Amino acid sequence: MNRDIFTSSFKTLITEYLDYKARNGFKEESYTLALKKFDLFLKEIKKGDTSLTKEEGELWIVKRDDESKNAYYKRINGSRAFLLYSVQMGH
Repeated sequence: MNRDIFTSSFKTLITEYLDYKARNGFKEESYTLALKKFDLFLKEIKKGDTSLTKEEGELWIVKRDDESKNAYYKRINGSRAFLLYSVQMGH
């Protein structure tokens, strides 16, 4: 999978997370779409740091008008798993 699609300040951490998931037998494709959306969101709101404020998190979890319940669940669940990983890694 081409990981050049990640461009936010979180791109290194996202790549590390995908490596971690792959080492543990998970298919990277199942996480890539949610993380790509999260990466684009982060690039729009962040200027280079790798932290996330409560307000930024609240913006992310808003369900989009054109988003199905299933798509919303995948987007939020995928980014939540990544954020839990990043906290466990000390970020």
